[in-house]
Amino acid sequence: MSPIGSAPLVIKAMGRGSDQRTQLNKYCFPRGYLMRQKLAKGFQTCDIVRAEVPNGKKASLHTDRVAVRKTGSFNSTR
Repeated sequence: MSPIGSAPLVIKAMGRGSDQRTQLNKYCFPRGYLMRQKLAKGFQTCDIVRAEVPNGKKASLHTDRVAVRKTGSFNSTR
């Protein structure tokens, strides 16, 4: 029996964000621009959120990690 308890803790590092302000292509020219701030409307990438979708094809209660954009829209990943 482990000193912590019966079940081991699972810890997964998600990173702290990108330090690089612009991603580059294979010729080292800029390929778009990254967000200047890590937060967008109070959320940042890899936050765990709970979304309730009332109707439509994906109607359900979702608890996922998110990838945010500056506009406030986001992708959720399972």
